[in-house]
Amino acid sequence: MVNIKLEDISLLRFCHKQEKKIEDYQQARQANAIVKYATDSLPNNVVNIKNLESLNSFLETFSDIPHLLLITSKSEVSPLLKSLSTSFKGRVSFGQVSSDNKEVVEKYSVSSFPKILMIKSAEDPIIYTGTINAEELVQFVSEHASETVSSSPPPVPTPRSKPPTTKLEYVQLTEDNIESFCSGFCLIGFVDSDNTGETPQIQVDQKKLLDDLGLSFKKDGKFKFGWVDKNTSDSLMKKFSLDPHSPAVLVFNQKRNRFVLSRAFEFTHAFRMIEHVLTEDAQWQNIQQTQTEL
Repeated sequence: MVNIKLEDISLLRFCHKQEKKIEDYQQARQANAIVKYATDSLPNNVVNIKNLESLNSFLETFSDIPHLLLITSKSEVSPLLKSLSTSFKGRVSFGQVSSDNKEVVEKYSVSSFPKILMIKSAEDPIIYTGTINAEELVQFVSEHASETVSSSPPPVPTPRSKPPTTKLEYVQLTEDNIESFCSGFCLIGFVDSDNTGETPQIQVDQKKLLDDLGLSFKKDGKFKFGWVDKNTSDSLMKKFSLDPHSPAVLVFNQKRNRFVLSRAFEFTHAFRMIEHVLTEDAQWQNIQQTQTEL
């Protein structure tokens, strides 16, 4: 049997069936990161119930099929509930309400959480008493799901609030400030600058690579982001034995006076280099030695 490591896979693609698009995966290759990306990408057909008014609206929509209501202390919709709402779309309507919503909690006399209720028109709610796992929940929902798909218009799921756009802050590094700035891991681009404005800026095409890398790893919280004008920083270029004719990207650890250089100024090579740093599998080089590229 051939063992394939996730970091050895050069290309991962996710197919979004509903949106009819294919998206290249450009985040960390660790298993938990891939699983999180996949579950976050699941379609969300679960309606967020905020009060009695929205509960009544939820029950009136798809009135000809059962409604499953999850009362939980968690704010996020679980991947399992998303998956169920997709699999049984049109046969069961899914909603979620916070356990802090006293109106709904008191209406159904719920005292412990999470609690799952199957509501069928005027009948008393059926309380789910099994274990919250995929196999048992699928069986429970299957027993109560409508045999035919509802002809009612689909409810509009509550959109997930998008996080604010992350803005990367770069510090221009020189011989004077690189030691103090790079106290831990420092992701540095040795690039060309555009000096047409009031302050030096990274050339647009080279900045895009740094932005793509920075946004991929900023959430890890382990990196500071800096850049060096390779045309005016001969001492730093010599410090890392870099080719003055080509841009470069590397991770510098000032405390240990060592660095790792990407094989090329290109996303895939640089991405893998940073992953090696995070997984403690990087081939670090001391500043005093001639570096070996990854």
